[in-house]
Formats: sequence, structure tokens, C-alpha cells
Amino acid sequence: LYAIRLGGKGDVTETHVAWKMKKGAPLNPSPIFLDNELYVVSDKGIATCMNAETGEEIWQERIGGNFSASPLLADGRVLIVGGDHTGATQRLAEVFDPGTGTLSPTSTKMLSRRGDHTATLLPGGKVLLTGGRIRVSYKEDHIFYDEEEDKDPLDIAERGKSVLNTAELYDPMTGAFSFAGQMVEGRAD
Repeated sequence: LYAIRLGGKGDVTETHVAWKMKKGAPLNPSPIFLDNELYVVSDKGIATCMNAETGEEIWQERIGGNFSASPLLADGRVLIVGGDHTGATQRLAEVFDPGTGTLSPTSTKMLSRRGDHTATLLPGGKVLLTGGRIRVSYKEDHIFYDEEEDKDPLDIAERGKSVLNTAELYDPMTGAFSFAGQMVEGRAD
């Protein structure tokens, strides 16, 4: 991840690089800029906050799993959703509050396990999650799942498919997810 100063012409590689993030830089998720701070979540599940001007690390925390969707601002907080952990997609969702410096789970889990999905911030602050993939852990030809965890209708409807055609909404006011509909075809990043 590079921070480039504005105003250069031609090859500015040597003259206008303000700073570089060499370790923990995301390949897929996009960074977020807020109040002169840059928030990134690496594909390997490491969240980092740094000074946007200097690149100096303010804090870094392993949140686990693998992420492909960019974190999003929802009512001034950073929403981190889905991804893979130990070879299986997760229904996990967490919110980072820059004001308090805390990371906490949402009030409900996502409706469906998702990895390689998109997350779009909508006018009004809700976040639309679409598509993605479901992966399960295999060991000795048995699929491991938790009956309570996997009884959700979206998971059951999609079991056996690797690409999801469902969408759900996250409401930052309630911290909950709701079903948003089914797409004609599944999509994944």
C-alpha cells in the first residue's frame, strides 16, 4: 500500500511516495480514510489503523479469518463482515468504533456464511451484502457443522452450492442483519 503526494508529473516513484505499508497490506479489501486515519483489514484478518499522513501505525489487531470484502463505514464505525477461518466461511461480523477504540460483535450474526462477497454502503447508512461463496471444513469425508449454527434457512437453501445468490442488509442502528432478496444468479469476487 503506497501513499503518494499530489502534484507530481511523470514518474513520481522516487519523489512523491509519502510512505509505504510493507507488512499486512490488503490485496483485496480497500482502505477507509476517516479523521486523518487510514483503516485497513488484510486478506489474512489483521486490522490496522495508521496515521494517513505519516503511515505510522496507531494500532494493529488480529481479528482472525480471511477477508475479501472491504470494511465499510456505517454511522461512523467500521464494519468488518464474513470471510474464511480454518477453511470454512463464517457468519461473523464485527464493528470497530474509532471513537472508543473498541472492536465488538454485531448484535446478530450474518444470515448466511459468506466469503468473497461484496459489501456496499447504501444511502442512509445500511450495508448491502451480496453473493459470495460458502466453504465448509472437511475431515475424513465428513462435513463439520454445528446444528444450531447451520440451521439458518439461507444456509440450508444454499447448502451444496459454492456460490451464493442471496443478499442481506446490515442496519447499524440495530446491529442486525435482514434478508434482502435473491439474485437471479450467484456471484463471487
